[in-house]
Formats: sequence, C-alpha cells, structure tokens
Amino acid sequence: NGDYVSHMFPIDQTLHWANPGCTGHLSDAYQGPIPLVTHFHGGRTNEWSDGHPDNWVLPNANNIPEDYRRQGPVWETFRDMSPYSDEWTDNSVVSDYMETKASHLWFHDHAVGTTRVSVHAGLVGNYFVRGGDREIEGLPAGQYELPLTIFDRSFNEDGTMWFPDGPLDTSGQTFDGPTWGQPTCNGAGPSDIHPIWNPGVDGNVILVNGAAWPVHEVYQACYRLRLLQASTAKAFQLYWGDGRSFTVIGSDHGFLNEAKEVQEIEFLNGERLDILVDFSDKNPGDEIELLHNAGDCEGQEWRHKIMKFVVKAGTGDAGSSCVVPQLPNDVDNENPGEPVRVRRIFLAASPSVSVVVPSSSLESGQTVGEQCGSWDPFPLSAGLTGFRMPLPNREGGIPMPGILFQLGNSPTNMQRYSDPITEYPPVGDVEVWEFINLGPGTHPIHVHEGAFTVIDRFEFAKPGEVIERQPWEDGLKDVVAVHAFGGTRIKVQFRRVGLYMMHCHILTHEDNDMMRPFCITEEDGTIPKTCLMHNDEWGDPCSSGSEESEAKETECNPEKDTGKFKCKKLVGQHKGKFKKGTATCKKNGSWNVDNCQSACECEEGQTIKCKNVKGFKGNREISCDGCNWKSGKCKT
Repeated sequence: NGDYVSHMFPIDQTLHWANPGCTGHLSDAYQGPIPLVTHFHGGRTNEWSDGHPDNWVLPNANNIPEDYRRQGPVWETFRDMSPYSDEWTDNSVVSDYMETKASHLWFHDHAVGTTRVSVHAGLVGNYFVRGGDREIEGLPAGQYELPLTIFDRSFNEDGTMWFPDGPLDTSGQTFDGPTWGQPTCNGAGPSDIHPIWNPGVDGNVILVNGAAWPVHEVYQACYRLRLLQASTAKAFQLYWGDGRSFTVIGSDHGFLNEAKEVQEIEFLNGERLDILVDFSDKNPGDEIELLHNAGDCEGQEWRHKIMKFVVKAGTGDAGSSCVVPQLPNDVDNENPGEPVRVRRIFLAASPSVSVVVPSSSLESGQTVGEQCGSWDPFPLSAGLTGFRMPLPNREGGIPMPGILFQLGNSPTNMQRYSDPITEYPPVGDVEVWEFINLGPGTHPIHVHEGAFTVIDRFEFAKPGEVIERQPWEDGLKDVVAVHAFGGTRIKVQFRRVGLYMMHCHILTHEDNDMMRPFCITEEDGTIPKTCLMHNDEWGDPCSSGSEESEAKETECNPEKDTGKFKCKKLVGQHKGKFKKGTATCKKNGSWNVDNCQSACECEEGQTIKCKNVKGFKGNREISCDGCNWKSGKCKT
C-alpha cells in the first residue's frame, strides 16, 4: 500500500545509529522506516559512491513522519559532489563503480548502527568484474563456475530467522540483570548494558546462497568455486571431508601471484576465495563435503557441514581435469615503492564498567544475575610496556564483555566512530599500517578504497618473531585477520582523495563503534572538505536531545548524557551560540561549554568600524545586535 515496513529484526536505539526520528537513546526497539545505503565492498570508488555509513536514505513511503530526516547528514554534500547529482532523489543514491581489474567484489547495506540487522536479513550480493588486464583465459566457466555465498543463521520452530532481542550473558544465556539506564547494586551508576545489541550472533545452520546445507551435482570435471564469506559474526576454518587440499588461485581482489595448495583455510567475514577443485578422480555417486571446524560438536556433527557435492557420470562439456593456469604474478605492482611512513591502529573491546555477572567458579544452578565486583588494573602484555587496562576481580565475577568495540591511534586513545579523524594518508603515498589487537578474539579488519598486500604478523607472547602471511593471502586484499594479542602489518597505497572508513567486519562490532573514518588528502596534505565536515559537524545529529529539553529545570541529565556532545547541537540557553567543539554534562545538570567555539561575531554593547568586519569596508561605526554585527549599513 505504499507504507514503509519495519525491520524484521530489532534495532537497538542505544547505539550510535542513523536515528532518522531523533528519538534519543531509547531502550525500546525501533519500529520506524529502515535507513539503507549500499557499500561497494572492495571497490576503489570516489567517496560519494563508496557507501558512507551516514549517506543513508529512507524508503519512498507514504507514511514517513514529517519530523523524520529522510537522508543521512552527508547525503546532500555527496549529492552535490556527484556528477550524477540530477539523478539523485530524496530516497536514492546514485553511485559510479569504476573497477577495471578482474576480481570478486560484493555489495551490502552499510547504514550506521544497523548494518548487522540488514545484512543478516539478506541485503548482500556478489559483484564479479571480468576482463581487463588481470583476466585469465581458460578457467572453468558457465555451469563449472559456482558463486557460493556462505553464512550462518538460526531459525525458530516456525521457520522464521532467529535474531537475539536482548543481551546474552557470557554463557550464551539471556542476561538476567539490569540493562540500559537501570540502577545497579554496586553504585557504579546506571547500567551500560545495551538492551538488545550483542557482541556476536552465532547461527547453528550454515547456508550457501540462501539454502541450508545444500547438495549440488557435479560432473567428473574441474570446477571453479567463487566463495564469499557473508556471515554477521561467525568465522570459518574450511576443509574438505575427503582430505583433499584446496587449490587457491585468488582472493579478495583477484588472482594470487601463484596458485597455492593448502589443507585448511581461515575464512573470515567479508573475505573472498577463488578455488579450483577437481572431481575427475571421483566415481559416479561419490559424495564430497565442504566442512568447517566448528569445535567440539559431539552428538551434533552436522554443525561442521557447509555443503555436499555429488558426482555424476561424464565430464559434460568440460575438460577431464584441472590445469592450474599461469597467474599474473603482479600483485606487488599494486603498491609499488618503499613505504614512507608507518601507522599503528589499535583494536580493543571495552567491558562493562557497572555490571558484573557470576564467574564459572560459582555453584551451578544459580540464577545468572548482577553481582557486585571490584576492579583491578591488569597488565595486558609485556609487549606493550606501560599499558594497563581495567579487568575485573575474577573471584567476584566477570564483566559483561564487549559493550563497546573501538579503534584508536594509541592504546590509551581509543576512539568512537564520530570522533575527529586521526589518520590522514596523502594520496599516492605508500604506507605500512600495523593493526594491533589488545584483546582476545580475531578481528577481520576491512579498509575502504585500498587494495593492500599483507606483509606479516606478530604475537605479544613471541617478541621479535615474525609470522609469515598465510598462503591464500598472497594476493591483493581488503579484509585482513588481526589475531588476539598480536598484530598484522599491511602495505597500502590509496588512489582517490576523500573520506573513507576502516572497521571490523564482524558486523556486531562495526555497529557498536569499531569503525573509524580516515582521510585521504591531496599530495600536498590539503584536507578535502568532507573530512573537515566530519570533524566539525558530523556525528550524531540527535545527541543532545530535542527542543523539549528547553523546558527542563536542568540542561542535561548527568546519568544519561554521558560522553561528549556537539556544541552546535545544544538547545535551551546555548541554542545557536556555538559552531564547533564538544560539551559534557556536569554533575549539577548544566553543560560544560569550556571547549565550545562561539558562533557569534560579537557581544552586546560592542561597536566597531565596518572595515574591521570581514567582507566590508568603510569607517562607519556599527553596533552588535547580541551575536552579529549590524552590517547592513556597511559597503562590501
């Protein structure tokens, strides 16, 4: 009927998210129109075509509330920059994809704070670039080339997809304790546990191209498998059920330098693989399973299954066996020259500072609920001397883990998505980026615009030891594994000036601030306007509340209005008075505006000559109207 449809999964409004209705950080699930923007993953595009998280639009529906923003805060700027601006509509973005090298790219939703739910709902697609100077002739094609998009889901008894509608504790059970804004027993302030969001979603059914554990008939011939890992959070360790090896010829951005034979492959969120598999040595009726290492699954061996290939007689119109082609062996030409600088990007998860749940040492059968625990400083590793982070007293319990995931340019300066940019690589410069993981768990890091080469890895526990890249990483990448308590080094050269993103591709992490902007400047360091606008204006346009707060006795709520707020978004007595900077809420309920930059030209009672006001001339004396000069009588 032309009305919008609410999301099939609950959207947590306590995160930093698109928030079209500026409804504040409510604990209830959002039921309004769905914001979307398409990201061309792996594409080396102009910034207005990249799928910036704040370039979202709402659907062209009849019943959009009048007070809702229909586009994200960057939409108008990117529209005006685009050569196709006349084709943009209030509910669309027109992108220009200019990829010229044979590669396996893909596209998915990328709206800020809701990527996980929309990708989980199915907004994913393959994008194959063919031809060009890196194409290879003679590879299996047609029915012998199989695009296989692999991801996990769980299902309710009625067949609908399951998605958590509340937080889970450290054992995977529903968290029975205080959530967002509710009081805690330890006096640490209101709970900081998000009411819906979870740090991970692990499905127990593996789907390929949307089908659960599919079966595909194959000839006794050579096949080319084009794999895409599109899970929300799950990682895979791939292997063949009959013990054969993988013949890997390509990864994210096309072909490897040379084909690699490997028994198992770590396959992380957002990655792609190009694999040859030879079924000519199998008899009709033979079955070969593609599996993954799901851990100890005694009694539930089906959890290892991905899909099955059943061999039928004959070779069809294909050749009898696989001939591994000569690959271009030109990967290093993509990022030529010696690096001119090294950047370090740190990865960390912040546990709850107010809620602790029982540790495994407590007696079984006890209700999982809030426990009061103390906090001790804990040295993270000898590899980062002097860095200490808060971890709980393990005798009293363990914190709800990962209520916030972040990236930062130092271990003591972890930042949110909306914080000012800290990385400014000049266009054309070759750089080494070191991603350093300060905590447990592997993070697949995706860098927009760049096609990089993996150099090597290191572990804190093995100082001085260099770990070589994996065989399947011998090609151009845009996603790389950064393992626990260690680091990964990449070599990258950016080709286009503008504002881009780097983030963890575990989508639940990305949606809770494990995403940072970086700015590709001109060769001389000139910063493009979009990067300046992010630093000065963008962020959460609804962060400081609505006009209703003008009527309150206090300007802000120190219990709820935590963190930093854009000065230019303040209301009440501060409305319109500032143009830059951030404010914090004092304990007495008033805004601390010491770091705010005034938007006023002058103060009441001041006078000045016209020639001393920028843009005017003459000796006529004018006065201040309270914020701006009365320049109407001045000559320009």
